[in-house]
Amino acid sequence: MSETAIQIRSYYKAGVFERELLKLRSSQPDAEPIPQSPRSPVSVTSPRSSVSSPGSPREVRAAMSEIREKDQANQDHQATESNRRGDKLREIYHEFDLDSAGDVGFDELLLLGQTRRKLGQKQGAWTREMNRNLMDKMGTDRNGNVAEDNFVDYFNSSLTRDPATFDSTMEQFLECARACRVKKIEKREAENRHTHFTADQDPQIDPEAGPRAEAALRQRAVDEATRQRAARERAAAEEEIAKQTQELMRRRAEEQGALERDRADLEKRERERVRQTEALQREREAFDREKAAWAHQQRASERQLAIDLRRELLSLIHI
Repeated sequence: MSETAIQIRSYYKAGVFERELLKLRSSQPDAEPIPQSPRSPVSVTSPRSSVSSPGSPREVRAAMSEIREKDQANQDHQATESNRRGDKLREIYHEFDLDSAGDVGFDELLLLGQTRRKLGQKQGAWTREMNRNLMDKMGTDRNGNVAEDNFVDYFNSSLTRDPATFDSTMEQFLECARACRVKKIEKREAENRHTHFTADQDPQIDPEAGPRAEAALRQRAVDEATRQRAARERAAAEEEIAKQTQELMRRRAEEQGALERDRADLEKRERERVRQTEALQREREAFDREKAAWAHQQRASERQLAIDLRRELLSLIHI
C-alpha cells in the first residue's frame, strides 16, 4: 500500500479524513479581483492551497481506490473462509447425527463429549449438566434437538478464527464422531444378533422375542429409508446452493463490470475537468498579458500626451 493510502487510512480511522477532504476541496485563498475578459466570463482563482492534506486530489483518489480494492479483497477472503468453515461444520454435523435422523439430540452430544475426553482431546469430565448448557447455548427445537443451522452458527462464532487451529479442531471432531458411530453400529449389530439368536433357539423362552425381532428389522428398514431420504434431500439442497452460488457470482461479475465502467467514466470526466481547468488557466494568463500590454501602452500614451502638452505650453510662452 502506498504512503498516501496508509496516511488516508490512518486519517479515516481517526475520524478526520472527511473533514480534511472537505478542506482540500473548498480551500482557495482570496485573490485580487480580475477584470473579466469578453471571451471568458469565468473567474479563475489560484489553485494553491494552504491546507495540510494527505496529498493532491489525484493522489487521494488513487489512494482511496487502492483502499477500496484491498477492503474488497479482504471481504472476499472472509466470505470464502466463512463458507469453507460452514461446509466443514455441516460435514461434522452429519457425522454427529449418529442415528441419521436429520438432527442431533441430547444423548448424541453427551456421548460425543464423553468420547472426546476418552480420546484425550479434552480434559476433565463431561456431565449431563454441561451438555444441557451447551444445547441451550446453541438453541433447540420443540423436540429438544439441535438443528443444523444452530450447530453451524454456534461453532462458527465460538471457535478460533485461525484456519490451522480450526482445521485441527474439525479433525478432532471427525475422529470423535466416527469413533462414536462405530461403537453405535457395533452395539446395534450385537443387539440384533442376540435377538435373532434367542428367537431361533427357543421361542418359548420369550414368546415376544420373534415379534420384537421383526419390529427391530422394520425399524431398521425405516431408519435406512429415512437416512436415504435425508441424503437425497441434502443432495438436492447442495445442488440448489450451487445454482444460487453461480447466480450470485454472475450478478457479482455484472456489478463489477458496471463499477469498472463507472470508474472509467469518472476518470474520463476528471481528465476533461483538468483539461478545461488548464485551458482556463492558459486563457487567464493570455488575458493577463494583454492587460499588461494595454496598461503599458496606456502609460506610454499618457507620457507622450504630457510631452506634447509641455511643448505646446512652451511654444505659447515664447510667443
